[in-house]
Amino acid sequence: MKGPEPHKLRDAQWRRELTPDEERAVAASLAEDPAAATDWVSEARLARAIRRLPDVPVASNFTRRVMSEVTREPGRTATALTGWRAWLTTRWIAAGAMAALTVVVLSAGWGIHTRQQRADFSRQVATLRAMTGLSPAVLQDFEAIRCYSESSPPVDFVLLAALQ
Repeated sequence: MKGPEPHKLRDAQWRRELTPDEERAVAASLAEDPAAATDWVSEARLARAIRRLPDVPVASNFTRRVMSEVTREPGRTATALTGWRAWLTTRWIAAGAMAALTVVVLSAGWGIHTRQQRADFSRQVATLRAMTGLSPAVLQDFEAIRCYSESSPPVDFVLLAALQ
């Protein structure tokens, strides 16, 4: 269907039933362009189905609400948070920030604690080495030594130092 006439008929079909003269004009146009016939038929069926739907009742304050939206300030958005929503959103943000701060403090504290334990362990190994005169090669088999020391009585370091 070519030209401005078919477009007018298509628009008219959406609003009302076509008159017999208009239907003849459509049939003549479709005879010239058979490829458009399937589109026209499906669109005509859809238009008839929509026209059969009942009218939806409009709210009594519909016009007043539309006009208030039209005259509303352009800077104000419909999603602006007010009242308890703003308070609740602020509380969620504060809770999230507090949780993040807690994670940072705990991870920093854990790092400090781990470094302190390693330093204490190094000091203890240095003290043991100074007292017993052990070489670092002996500590390579630490696991075997530890298992042996668990089955034997504890070492009296004061007595051992006095004997040397």
